[in-house]
Amino acid sequence: MKNVFLMIGCILVFFMGLNAGIILEGNCGLYHFSDDNFKEHFGEKASLFGFGIGYEFNHVALILSGEYMNRVGEDDQGAKGIDFQLIPVSLTARYLFSKGALQPFLGLGLSYNKYDDDVDAAMGLIAEAGGYFRLVKKLYFGALIKYNYLKFLPQGLEVKMRGISMEVGITFK
Repeated sequence: MKNVFLMIGCILVFFMGLNAGIILEGNCGLYHFSDDNFKEHFGEKASLFGFGIGYEFNHVALILSGEYMNRVGEDDQGAKGIDFQLIPVSLTARYLFSKGALQPFLGLGLSYNKYDDDVDAAMGLIAEAGGYFRLVKKLYFGALIKYNYLKFLPQGLEVKMRGISMEVGITFK
């Protein structure tokens, strides 16, 4: 896993030098779960962090992003120790409504979600709304609300991981 992050870091540095429509973003946020089975074992919320790289042309941006979320839960008898990790990798298309200091957007995408330490994975759908606010030339504050839909089977439980994440971050473009 460390090698993957090192490789992504090298790619980001390379693209920062080019900066011809390239978007780099880092974010953190809070995910609110809607599935009752999941909330029963892991609680209602989890923090997440991630990064993204993309390319903007005209009013459309394609963003490839990765995030990480970890939550420790309880089994049916209340004993702690169930560890749940979710690593979604998403490809999202965003439509930017303006090119000024404030750039609102809407986006749709797909996500590939690896969970637990096993080889378990599931595909999901994403819808998002947000915006960028220019701080200085090429540096933006970003905020978004993302609706996630994902269905998976951790440890034999069927979980529909619908939920909303609220994220903020810094974007270089």
